[in-house]
Amino acid sequence: MDNAGTKNETIIQVKHLDKVFGEEVKNQVLFDLNFEIKRGEFLSLIGPSGSGKSTLMNILGALERSTAGEVIVNGKNINNLNDKDLAEFRNQYLGFIFQFHYLFPEFTALENVLIPYYIKDFSRKPEIINKANKLLSLVELEGFENRKINKLSGGQQQRVAIARSFINDPQIILADEPTGALDTKTSRAIMTLMRKYNEETGATFIIVTHDREIASGTQRIVELVDGKIHKDFLPSEIGEATAWEELERHACVDCDTMKQQKQVKKDENFGKNKNDCKTCP
Repeated sequence: MDNAGTKNETIIQVKHLDKVFGEEVKNQVLFDLNFEIKRGEFLSLIGPSGSGKSTLMNILGALERSTAGEVIVNGKNINNLNDKDLAEFRNQYLGFIFQFHYLFPEFTALENVLIPYYIKDFSRKPEIINKANKLLSLVELEGFENRKINKLSGGQQQRVAIARSFINDPQIILADEPTGALDTKTSRAIMTLMRKYNEETGATFIIVTHDREIASGTQRIVELVDGKIHKDFLPSEIGEATAWEELERHACVDCDTMKQQKQVKKDENFGKNKNDCKTCP
């Protein structure tokens, strides 16, 4: 798809979005969400476990339907689409990057990159093969095209997954913890690749992350707490120092994990540190 739209035009509009799970016992996880995302934005979505991040990502990615409200993408209310049209919408407009890759180990890197294209057109056109090779080169995997997935490192596998997400020229890339299973150096390299693609193509990125360093490298940060938008800010507008203060206070820190890692003591002092999460149960 052509991503060369107007930078200030809205590509995603969410109106009064609710999500409730269950029939007899109802569990509401998203509450009256209202926000817009501009074309070409490089946005991170943060929040503690159970805040609704993954549910919201699934709804934006047309993998799950909302209970109430509207999700309008490129002027189209995707809640009105049937299952077949939703599948076509995902393949045409969206690219997905997941923490655990979901690659086919019996296929090569090149074959994995081509899978989203083959869903809509199984012909092995020379131009699409060339495009897949160029994408592997873009993610610095030139020479690995015919390597089986299980012969690649975790970082290399994630690069294949990123190249795969680009193959249909999506207007929107949804990345759910794309660096969650990677070391710091590899995580930074993956972020650089995604940012480069964003700048070169104008594709919109929505990145779910618990990593404050990853979030600080995005243009806009949206924080969910208990299914509601808690913060929504642009680091460039409030300044780097203030942005880091906001991230230091954000509710993404998992208290139990911090305790297990002995980052804070299991005593009466827990909660006095500004990094301690005040919203985790």
